[in-house]
Amino acid sequence: MPHELHKALTDGAGAVCALVGGTCIDELLGNILRAFMADVPSTDELLNDRGAMASFSVRSDVCYSLGLLSSKDYININLIRKIRNRFAHTILALDFDDREIQGYCSTFDFSDWRHKLTGKPINTPQWNSDPRRDRPLNAPTKARSRFSWAIRLTRTRLLATCALVRQQKCLSLPVILEGNFTT
Repeated sequence: MPHELHKALTDGAGAVCALVGGTCIDELLGNILRAFMADVPSTDELLNDRGAMASFSVRSDVCYSLGLLSSKDYININLIRKIRNRFAHTILALDFDDREIQGYCSTFDFSDWRHKLTGKPINTPQWNSDPRRDRPLNAPTKARSRFSWAIRLTRTRLLATCALVRQQKCLSLPVILEGNFTT
Protein backbone atom coordinates (compact mmCIF):
# COMPACT_ATOMS: atom_id res chain seq x y z
CA MET A 1 0.00 0.00 0.00
CA PRO A 2 1.39 3.42 -0.85
CA HIS A 3 2.71 5.26 2.20
CA GLU A 4 0.43 8.26 1.63
CA LEU A 5 -2.70 6.07 1.62
CA HIS A 6 -1.62 4.23 4.76
CA LYS A 7 -0.89 7.54 6.50
CA ALA A 8 -4.27 9.02 5.50
CA LEU A 9 -6.13 5.92 6.71
CA THR A 10 -4.33 5.74 10.04
CA ASP A 11 -3.11 9.23 10.98
CA GLY A 12 -5.23 11.72 9.05
CA ALA A 13 -8.36 13.47 10.28
CA GLY A 14 -11.63 11.62 9.71
CA ALA A 15 -12.41 13.63 6.59
CA VAL A 16 -8.94 12.97 5.16
CA CYS A 17 -9.34 9.25 5.81
CA ALA A 18 -12.77 9.14 4.14
CA LEU A 19 -11.89 11.34 1.16
CA VAL A 20 -8.53 9.73 0.37
CA GLY A 21 -9.86 6.20 0.92
CA GLY A 22 -12.94 6.84 -1.21
CA THR A 23 -10.88 8.45 -3.96
CA CYS A 24 -8.54 5.45 -4.00
CA ILE A 25 -11.46 3.06 -4.60
CA ASP A 26 -13.05 5.41 -7.16
CA GLU A 27 -9.81 5.58 -9.16
CA LEU A 28 -9.38 1.80 -9.06
CA LEU A 29 -12.89 1.35 -10.45
CA GLY A 30 -11.91 3.71 -13.27
CA ASN A 31 -8.76 1.66 -13.86
CA ILE A 32 -10.81 -1.53 -14.10
CA LEU A 33 -13.17 0.06 -16.61
CA ARG A 34 -10.23 1.44 -18.60
CA ALA A 35 -8.65 -2.04 -18.65
CA PHE A 36 -11.95 -3.59 -19.75
CA MET A 37 -12.73 -1.09 -22.51
CA ALA A 38 -11.03 -0.65 -25.86
CA ASP A 39 -7.96 1.58 -25.95
CA VAL A 40 -9.61 4.35 -27.98
CA PRO A 41 -10.09 8.10 -27.37
CA SER A 42 -13.77 7.69 -26.46
CA THR A 43 -12.75 5.56 -23.46
CA ASP A 44 -10.76 8.51 -22.11
CA GLU A 45 -13.69 10.81 -22.79
CA LEU A 46 -16.07 8.53 -20.88
CA LEU A 47 -13.77 8.18 -17.87
CA ASN A 48 -12.32 11.70 -17.60
CA ASP A 49 -13.49 14.15 -14.91
CA ARG A 50 -16.44 15.37 -16.98
CA GLY A 51 -17.26 12.12 -18.77
CA ALA A 52 -20.36 9.97 -18.51
CA MET A 53 -18.50 7.54 -16.24
CA ALA A 54 -16.76 10.12 -14.07
CA SER A 55 -18.75 9.59 -10.88
CA PHE A 56 -17.97 7.03 -8.21
CA SER A 57 -21.58 5.83 -8.29
CA VAL A 58 -21.68 5.27 -12.05
CA ARG A 59 -18.30 3.51 -12.04
CA SER A 60 -19.36 1.07 -9.33
CA ASP A 61 -22.73 0.47 -11.03
CA VAL A 62 -21.10 -0.20 -14.42
CA CYS A 63 -18.41 -2.50 -12.96
CA TYR A 64 -21.09 -4.47 -11.12
CA SER A 65 -23.36 -4.60 -14.18
CA LEU A 66 -20.48 -5.96 -16.27
CA GLY A 67 -19.84 -8.70 -13.72
CA LEU A 68 -16.50 -7.21 -12.64
CA LEU A 69 -17.55 -6.94 -8.97
CA SER A 70 -19.11 -9.47 -6.63
CA SER A 71 -22.30 -8.44 -4.85
CA LYS A 72 -20.41 -8.16 -1.52
CA ASP A 73 -17.76 -5.94 -3.10
CA TYR A 74 -20.49 -3.82 -4.69
CA ILE A 75 -22.27 -3.37 -1.37
CA ASN A 76 -19.03 -2.52 0.45
CA ILE A 77 -18.00 -0.08 -2.29
CA ASN A 78 -21.36 1.67 -2.05
CA LEU A 79 -20.90 2.00 1.72
CA ILE A 80 -17.44 3.49 1.13
CA ARG A 81 -18.99 5.92 -1.38
CA LYS A 82 -21.74 6.95 1.05
CA ILE A 83 -19.21 7.57 3.82
CA ARG A 84 -16.98 9.54 1.46
CA ASN A 85 -19.97 11.62 0.33
CA ARG A 86 -21.12 12.24 3.91
CA PHE A 87 -17.72 13.77 4.70
CA ALA A 88 -17.41 15.59 1.36
CA HIS A 89 -20.83 17.22 1.27
CA THR A 90 -21.14 18.77 4.69
CA ILE A 91 -19.80 21.95 6.22
CA LEU A 92 -20.05 20.43 9.69
CA ALA A 93 -17.04 18.98 11.43
CA LEU A 94 -17.59 15.24 11.17
CA ASP A 95 -15.71 12.25 12.40
CA PHE A 96 -16.32 8.54 12.49
CA ASP A 97 -18.31 8.92 15.71
CA ASP A 98 -21.22 10.34 13.65
CA ARG A 99 -24.23 7.97 13.99
CA GLU A 100 -24.89 7.72 10.26
CA ILE A 101 -21.24 6.96 9.51
CA GLN A 102 -21.10 4.43 12.34
CA GLY A 103 -24.18 2.77 10.87
CA TYR A 104 -22.55 2.48 7.46
CA CYS A 105 -19.30 1.17 8.95
CA SER A 106 -21.11 -1.46 11.00
CA THR A 107 -22.66 -2.78 7.78
CA PHE A 108 -19.40 -3.65 5.99
CA ASP A 109 -19.39 -7.35 5.15
CA PHE A 110 -16.05 -9.04 5.76
CA SER A 111 -17.52 -12.54 6.03
CA ASP A 112 -15.64 -14.08 3.13
CA TRP A 113 -12.23 -12.57 3.86
CA ARG A 114 -11.11 -15.16 6.40
CA HIS A 115 -11.64 -17.84 3.80
CA LYS A 116 -9.93 -15.89 1.05
CA LEU A 117 -6.92 -15.06 3.23
CA THR A 118 -6.44 -18.51 4.74
CA GLY A 119 -8.19 -20.95 2.41
CA LYS A 120 -10.08 -22.38 5.41
CA PRO A 121 -13.85 -22.40 5.77
CA ILE A 122 -15.48 -19.63 7.76
CA ASN A 123 -16.97 -20.27 11.22
CA THR A 124 -15.48 -23.68 11.76
CA PRO A 125 -14.64 -24.81 15.30
CA GLN A 126 -11.02 -25.22 14.20
CA TRP A 127 -10.87 -21.57 13.17
CA ASN A 128 -12.27 -20.18 16.38
CA SER A 129 -10.16 -22.35 18.69
CA ASP A 130 -6.85 -22.29 16.83
CA PRO A 131 -4.38 -20.29 19.00
CA ARG A 132 -2.16 -19.59 15.99
CA ARG A 133 -4.85 -17.38 14.44
CA ASP A 134 -3.77 -13.81 14.16
CA ARG A 135 -5.98 -11.10 15.62
CA PRO A 136 -5.86 -8.89 12.47
CA LEU A 137 -8.00 -11.44 10.59
CA ASN A 138 -10.87 -10.64 12.94
CA ALA A 139 -12.80 -7.65 11.69
CA PRO A 140 -12.29 -4.50 13.77
CA THR A 141 -15.19 -3.06 15.74
CA LYS A 142 -14.53 0.72 15.74
CA ALA A 143 -16.03 2.64 12.81
CA ARG A 144 -12.82 4.22 11.54
CA SER A 145 -10.94 0.94 11.80
CA ARG A 146 -13.70 -0.87 9.92
CA PHE A 147 -13.63 1.81 7.21
CA SER A 148 -9.83 1.58 6.91
CA TRP A 149 -10.05 -2.20 6.76
CA ALA A 150 -12.75 -1.99 4.07
CA ILE A 151 -10.51 0.31 2.00
CA ARG A 152 -7.50 -1.99 2.34
CA LEU A 153 -9.41 -5.18 1.52
CA THR A 154 -11.40 -3.62 -1.31
CA ARG A 155 -8.25 -2.07 -2.77
CA THR A 156 -6.60 -5.50 -2.78
CA ARG A 157 -9.62 -7.03 -4.50
CA LEU A 158 -9.82 -4.26 -7.11
CA LEU A 159 -6.10 -4.42 -7.92
CA ALA A 160 -6.46 -8.16 -8.51
CA THR A 161 -9.57 -7.62 -10.64
CA CYS A 162 -7.79 -5.01 -12.75
CA ALA A 163 -4.86 -7.37 -13.34
CA LEU A 164 -7.24 -10.20 -14.32
CA VAL A 165 -9.18 -7.95 -16.68
CA ARG A 166 -5.95 -6.84 -18.36
CA GLN A 167 -4.78 -10.44 -18.64
CA GLN A 168 -8.11 -11.61 -20.11
CA LYS A 169 -8.18 -8.68 -22.52
CA CYS A 170 -4.69 -9.59 -23.77
CA LEU A 171 -5.73 -13.21 -24.22
CA SER A 172 -9.09 -12.66 -25.89
CA LEU A 173 -8.72 -9.44 -27.88
CA PRO A 174 -6.76 -10.95 -30.79
CA VAL A 175 -9.35 -13.71 -31.10
CA ILE A 176 -12.21 -11.20 -31.14
CA LEU A 177 -10.49 -8.87 -33.61
CA GLU A 178 -9.72 -11.74 -35.98
CA GLY A 179 -13.29 -12.98 -35.80
CA ASN A 180 -12.20 -16.39 -34.52
CA PHE A 181 -14.66 -16.68 -31.67
CA THR A 182 -17.11 -19.51 -31.18
CA THR A 183 -20.67 -19.40 -29.95
